[in-house]
Amino acid sequence: EVPAPVETEAEGNTSGDQLEVTAASLAFDVEELTVPADQPFTVTLQNDDAAVHNFSIYEGDSPEGELILEGQDAAANATIEESVEGLEKGSYYFQCDYHPSMNGTLTAE
Repeated sequence: EVPAPVETEAEGNTSGDQLEVTAASLAFDVEELTVPADQPFTVTLQNDDAAVHNFSIYEGDSPEGELILEGQDAAANATIEESVEGLEKGSYYFQCDYHPSMNGTLTAE
């Protein structure tokens, strides 16, 4: 019997109810996040840049969707925590509103 492959965990938490995202060199360290559907979760944003960043969530696959969470500003070398009430099952878009090229997909399942 062959043992199941062990998934290696990235440095931060990219799934579950306690997510960790780091901003560095004008980029997030993750492009995909997964949360349990219909359950509250927390996103911790560590800003390692000199620029201000935030973490906002939108419905659908672009910032054209309804704004679900407008993230607070994380100053240079600061950490902020965002609490989200819970999302219905589906796919969402996240980005830094200051640097829209910093973005990814958040899946509630």
